[in-house]
Amino acid sequence: MRLSLKAHERESLIQVAAAMASPLAFPDVQAWQSRFLRALKPLTGADKASLLLPASVDVDATSVLANGAAMFSEDISTRDLSVYPSLIHPLDGQWSVWERQSVLGAWTRDLLWHGFIDTYEKSSYYLDYIVPGKHFDPIGLMRHLDGPAIRPSSATVAGVWLHHARPTGRRFGARGHAMLQLLYPAFCAGVETLSRLGKHRESFVRTVDSLALPLAIFDEAGRCLHRTPSMLQLLACEPEPSRLLAKVAEAAAAVLGVDSASPCRRGAIMRAVEIAPVTSEVHTVSFRYRVRSTMCVPDTLGRQRACLVMVERKNPTPWTDEGLRDQFSLTAGQIRVARLLAAGGSVGEIAAQLNISTHTARRHVEALRAKLGTRSIAGIVAAVNGPRAPEMPDHAPLLAADSLRS
Repeated sequence: MRLSLKAHERESLIQVAAAMASPLAFPDVQAWQSRFLRALKPLTGADKASLLLPASVDVDATSVLANGAAMFSEDISTRDLSVYPSLIHPLDGQWSVWERQSVLGAWTRDLLWHGFIDTYEKSSYYLDYIVPGKHFDPIGLMRHLDGPAIRPSSATVAGVWLHHARPTGRRFGARGHAMLQLLYPAFCAGVETLSRLGKHRESFVRTVDSLALPLAIFDEAGRCLHRTPSMLQLLACEPEPSRLLAKVAEAAAAVLGVDSASPCRRGAIMRAVEIAPVTSEVHTVSFRYRVRSTMCVPDTLGRQRACLVMVERKNPTPWTDEGLRDQFSLTAGQIRVARLLAAGGSVGEIAAQLNISTHTARRHVEALRAKLGTRSIAGIVAAVNGPRAPEMPDHAPLLAADSLRS
């Protein structure tokens, strides 16, 4: 169809296409999707618009997660968004709906359901979802974001849906379809950018996890995006995790606030080594920690600003019984004696508590000296309490800028 557009329609089409193709020009995914969906409705005459992204692309507080997808709309109820992927699933199994939409790219109701429109209108999906939800006359865009070996599903596609709220009256027709065909390349460019960014973010998180450091990643709003396994393990061993977490969040806010007056623009050059980490300490009933935070290079996580917070336990971490056995080849009896020495017991007190002779208790102490490589009981106590982790200088960045870019 030859599409004839008025001047203001051409201008609107150009603006929608530019917004669709440039998600990184917006502060976050929510702002991007709101902007182009709001502009798309008057351009096409739609009453409702919604967007589906794989949850791996970006998850924000405004999206409804369901079946591996993040559904967003300012016009459709949360209930309808949450149930849509599961309701369409039976039809997808029968007619490969996701694949048909992906092949069409820009699709209409008649193109999508051609050949079995009568069956479609008798399905529970139509009668229990389309009609009561007033999602009539659908048209849309669909892009499969994984390779051809992966079957399209709600977890692998990105899509836009437009609807009329009435079963009769104005229809999208060939004109609406032609308009979406013009917008399809821009939509593909935008969602593929987000998909690549999501994969980069996953790679970055895997790299951070592999460092075996207690790290947390925060976005520009101060929300925790990720905690490394080492961080989770440290929190599990802390009797007051909420106290420590509050300090970690405070450290993130401190470093993000340092730059809040002049937020980084996308494309700006900033090196992590140029930003001095913010360092503080926190004491709980059991441990003492140093907490350090620093900024990430812009767009490392697809966000204008984000930061890393590292937690370092300052006082020694006691060995577990298994650790003492494996590291120093201590017997069960020697471990019991070592624990009692660390608790302040004398040789005589230990002998009485374990119901052994003083001579046997002394033999255990001598064996501990030999195996732990120390000449004193104080040395035994220090060894049992665990080695202190090597400290990092205050001026060193948590991660080099080049590492963040890789």
